[in-house]
Amino acid sequence: MEKEESLSVADFVQLRQSIRNLRRQKKELLARIGKLDAEITKQLPVDPDDIRPIRSTPRSGSKHGAIVRTIVRILTDSDGPVRTPDIVMVLVDELGWSYGTKEEREIARKKVVQPLRVLVQKGAVIRLHDTAKNKIGLWQWVGI
Repeated sequence: MEKEESLSVADFVQLRQSIRNLRRQKKELLARIGKLDAEITKQLPVDPDDIRPIRSTPRSGSKHGAIVRTIVRILTDSDGPVRTPDIVMVLVDELGWSYGTKEEREIARKKVVQPLRVLVQKGAVIRLHDTAKNKIGLWQWVGI
């Protein structure tokens, strides 16, 4: 037992010394990183406030992905195909889009149709209307 105890104490001392060495190496590395960071800052003086976002807010004025999430919810909740105007009206109500003028109605329709086309390309939605005759859109969720 005494032999095992002395071996355990020796292992403990060795591990404690390893921990001390690792802490010293870590401290040295952090100091080197600090020096390099200061050097980089001197060479490239960039103020984060000077960097402007490409677009600070989403285009629709809603949270990112809200349009697609709402479209997917509408299609998955319905038992059958859904018409484009019905989808547009839900989005107008939920996201607070302007819908008073002809131009605003066209903008709202385009905001809905473009994501639907992407979902068709991905295979999640099928288009049930004839695009050649410019009829009212009819869409159905089939899943991914």
